[in-house]
Amino acid sequence: MTILAILRGPPGPAWPGGFDFGRDAWFKGIGGVGFAVGPLTARDDASSPPAGLWADLRDGLERVRLAATRRILDALPGETGGIAAALLTGERGGVPEETLVAVRDAGLAHLLAISGLHLGMVAAIAFFVVRFALAAIEPLALHRPIKTWAALAAIVVSLGYLLISGMTVPTQRAFLMTSVVLFAVMLGRQAISLRMVALAASLILAIAPHVAMGASFQLSFAAVLGLVAVCELLRDRVPGWRAAHSWGGRIALYLAGVALTTMIANAATTPFVLAHFGRIATWGPLANLAAVPLFAIWVMPWGLMALLLMPLGLEGLALVPMGWGIDGILAIARWTSGLPWSHLSLPHASSWALPAAGLGLLWLCLWRKPWRLAGLAGVALAAVLFALARPPDILVNGDADLVALRLPDGALAMSTLRRDALAREAWTRMAGDVDEVAWPQPGEGGLQGAQRCDALGCLYRPPERPDLVVAVIAHPAALDEDCAMADLVLALVPVENPCPAPLGVIDRFDLWRQGGHAITFTGKGATIDTLASERGERPWSQGPQSQ
Repeated sequence: MTILAILRGPPGPAWPGGFDFGRDAWFKGIGGVGFAVGPLTARDDASSPPAGLWADLRDGLERVRLAATRRILDALPGETGGIAAALLTGERGGVPEETLVAVRDAGLAHLLAISGLHLGMVAAIAFFVVRFALAAIEPLALHRPIKTWAALAAIVVSLGYLLISGMTVPTQRAFLMTSVVLFAVMLGRQAISLRMVALAASLILAIAPHVAMGASFQLSFAAVLGLVAVCELLRDRVPGWRAAHSWGGRIALYLAGVALTTMIANAATTPFVLAHFGRIATWGPLANLAAVPLFAIWVMPWGLMALLLMPLGLEGLALVPMGWGIDGILAIARWTSGLPWSHLSLPHASSWALPAAGLGLLWLCLWRKPWRLAGLAGVALAAVLFALARPPDILVNGDADLVALRLPDGALAMSTLRRDALAREAWTRMAGDVDEVAWPQPGEGGLQGAQRCDALGCLYRPPERPDLVVAVIAHPAALDEDCAMADLVLALVPVENPCPAPLGVIDRFDLWRQGGHAITFTGKGATIDTLASERGERPWSQGPQSQ
């Protein structure tokens, strides 16, 4: 297949310290991104190179996955079918945007992204169903290792789920973790232990060390680490609690266990969620307490049954009841997201916040002696750093066509609302999900926090340092006057003559060489961060065009 397209190197972060798509693309083997300007055409088979066995297998799996998605959507139309497809085949295109927002604000977004939770549930369902069926056959139950057989069957079923769900990198990682646990079961070892978590993490990092910087790896292992540490702490006590209660008490104990695991997972992942996404769902624990049991007991078992019945054309028998459970989860998500203060957004914190939280969590979970509580100091330090986080006062992209000024009310004043929508969205989210406004046009009056904006640029006073004047120069005609009065000059044009600004000059060539800038004013002056200094000399950050 051939197509005419315009490509460029993968873009760097939207701001110094932001998510680096270029690094992610480099490790995925993506050399360029762009858009098509012509139709997709098929090449002559004689001139096409052989695809190879792996490519044929991959294409065959993709056809099966797309066919399964269509059959799911035929049986369950609308958003219910879209979510069912997202859970079973990993195809999220059928989920409306407003539904995604409601689920995210309710803290249930992890239910839509196939991860360790989903693979773990599939493996657990397969393990217990197969073991129960084999235990019903007396000769096998008495004379054969049915537990080992059940674990092997769970691995096979998990592998099938991995293949049909698209084999994304997080799903591959979840399958590896699940397989490690099931192999421990087959060998008669303790399946749930910190050693198993360490082994799974070591295997993953040996295969792909770069994933340690990603949100998916950090979130999944933070949650697992916290849950396993508490499991080891309570493992010897739970059987006694269960034996001492009737069926009603056991149900209450199960609900208490769900509440406890939800609280632990949320507490362990909150620092990582804030560091990577800048917002948390305030009512997430409440939503998870109601939705996770419904998801685990009803939705996923019916979903697995639907996949098993699909070759027989009977998937509708399982998809319909699965849809009932999905509708219940959506009702929970909408109700929870509609509550006051459904989410909390914070500015991007210091780069020390996440290491402090991570080390504190490790110290709390790995030790078993009373001194483990010293890890709370790291967590407390991270909490202080998150609470004191403050966004930059000025942001400018490397193309010098978009500038944001922070106003006293926290909003960002953009030089234009017509360019670089992705950068504007990233900046407002980094600043704490704040509003964006446009600079006033000539004759519209002043801008809050700025002395004057006109066709030549803007004179800006930072909220934290109103005694300073920053000149944002958009036209060479303003250079002489603004250089004489400004403490710092941000020129979107080249500066060829000397400019005596006390705090320095940043011009168009600086932006071209060093990429986007973030400027923060303090009592001692100004701190200037650049994409070039943050990214360093890496294979994915070579040349000005990558900034």
